[in-house]
Amino acid sequence: MHALKKLHMALRPQGVLLDIHPRPQDSWFEVRRAGQTFAVGQVDQAQDIADISGAEAALSQVLAVGRFVLEDERTFTFVRHFYSVETWLAFRAERQSTGTIAEEDLDRARALLAEAPGELCVQRVIRAARYRKV
Repeated sequence: MHALKKLHMALRPQGVLLDIHPRPQDSWFEVRRAGQTFAVGQVDQAQDIADISGAEAALSQVLAVGRFVLEDERTFTFVRHFYSVETWLAFRAERQSTGTIAEEDLDRARALLAEAPGELCVQRVIRAARYRKV
């Protein structure tokens, strides 16, 4: 909440705060190939979910005291595309991702991609909101 108070002070009167963050839920992944989609599994993101929930609670407190007013919000699904499971795992390692993935889900994705050319799609629901400084 401290950061949001600082943002409020830094913004000019009627300034705009844009907030874009994932919804507090697990990502999921699927294999798409030859016009077909195969649901494979989810990424257990318990720590991320806890962090996001805490940030949303802090934002709710700032809204409750009247520092900002919600003007608009949208929810959308953000999709990342990978050519292989290994490419995705390398991407996760580079970003130091903390979510866990069941090995059997990774094996299933590998098997599906070995059967025919396709892509691994990782999806996460994102919320974007615009707030006006009061």
